[in-house]
Amino acid sequence: MTASLFPASRHLEDIVDDGYDVKPLQYLNGGWYVFKSHPVIFCAVALLLGLVNEALSRLWPAPLSSGSLRTELFHTLPIEMARLCLFHGVEAILLTAIAAMAWQRLENHSLSPMPFLKDWRLLGLIFACATVITVMAWTPVIFVTSLPSIGGAMAARITLPLILVLSLIGLILFLYLMVSYTFSYLILLDRQDGIWNALEGSRRVVNRHWWKVAAFFIVLMFLNVETYCLVGSALEILSPGLGFNWMCMSDMNGGQGAFVLLLLTALGRAVSGCVLAVAYADIYGKPNAIE
Repeated sequence: MTASLFPASRHLEDIVDDGYDVKPLQYLNGGWYVFKSHPVIFCAVALLLGLVNEALSRLWPAPLSSGSLRTELFHTLPIEMARLCLFHGVEAILLTAIAAMAWQRLENHSLSPMPFLKDWRLLGLIFACATVITVMAWTPVIFVTSLPSIGGAMAARITLPLILVLSLIGLILFLYLMVSYTFSYLILLDRQDGIWNALEGSRRVVNRHWWKVAAFFIVLMFLNVETYCLVGSALEILSPGLGFNWMCMSDMNGGQGAFVLLLLTALGRAVSGCVLAVAYADIYGKPNAIE
């Protein structure tokens, strides 16, 4: 696959008006082609930024639940959201760096994340964009997950049906926003037209074929090992006998599990970043960022 297979850069209004086709298999094929041409470089960049997030998670551990609704709303929830914004900001920079290198490969340029990583203004915009998406998409999820731990007089009012209804609403909102903003970071990298235009540029284009892009987004999720860990954890909550702990290598000793998980995470992010870069180039046209 070469860059000549992709159309010229398309104006946002033209994409919305004329439409496009979502081709997940072609994107997976193209992304794998790009990744396997320089797997060491892609994985090294993904591992390096993954180590940054790992270090941040150890330096800033998650706050403990207090059992008080007031404390959860005004202390635990803001701290947890700040942590998520920091982690997701680093992950957004990682994804964008991988995409920038994938575009370099499609143009047969030498691969280097430095032109992107040296642009502090662009890094700040991508981090801020990730913060906006995190606050909108993750706040309902974090709030709902904290409800079962609330005690005292409020505990009697927090029933299972209420938790299920709120969880469903939070999940729908989360999926809608995450799918709608699938391409926002890459639009910001490519067109550098501001955070709001990047968010709207992704949402308007995605909404034309939301369900198809949602299916593609789920495919991207399952390229990352964290998805399997989350699925395993959720299944164990439903039934401890399901025994999905192996997905997170939790039985390994001496930090081996964390190390293997870190390597698999870097691999998944590198491949998914390449796949997303190919999808963007097909839908939005040849990126201006590589010209």
